Amino acid sequence: GSYEPALYALNQTTGAELWKYTTVDTISGSTFEFANGNIYFTDYGYSGVTRLYAVDLTTHLLVWEYQIPFTTYASANVDDDNDIVYLNFFDQIVAFDADTGAELWSNDLEQGYITQQPTFYGDLLLIGSDRAFSAVNRFTGDLVWQHIIGTAPEIGVGASATVKDGIVYYPTKGD
Repeated sequence: GSYEPALYALNQTTGAELWKYTTVDTISGSTFEFANGNIYFTDYGYSGVTRLYAVDLTTHLLVWEYQIPFTTYASANVDDDNDIVYLNFFDQIVAFDADTGAELWSNDLEQGYITQQPTFYGDLLLIGSDRAFSAVNRFTGDLVWQHIIGTAPEIGVGASATVKDGIVYYPTKGD
């Protein structure tokens, strides 16, 4: 991304521009995910609306978009085995059909800003926020469990979690 509202695709050998997709707003803080021949990413929403885009990698055209009615950092995560795109912003996580953009479910975790991309583990999405670490069923959005970290944003989860031998590990930002 750049402060020009566009996504560029470049040849990795020559650096030549292959194509460009113009967005409504600047792409800032977005992750880029790929599935089903699409690239998924968000803009920042300086206009007052933040967007999740699904752009076809062959035609370079918009397949679908989802609009958040305010300015925010947001990021997308793709489960390409199940054709689901997860969008997290503030304390919300929303799941979409990767092909159509149809909303499958949403969950307001009510524990501060989601600070990192969720981690997939079995049927769970492991989600860190300012005040809690949560496990959500990735197919229904139902809260499975939640570990409260604290009450201040300075404490929250500092990076995405990892799982080894059935134990979830996550770092916090402070004490």
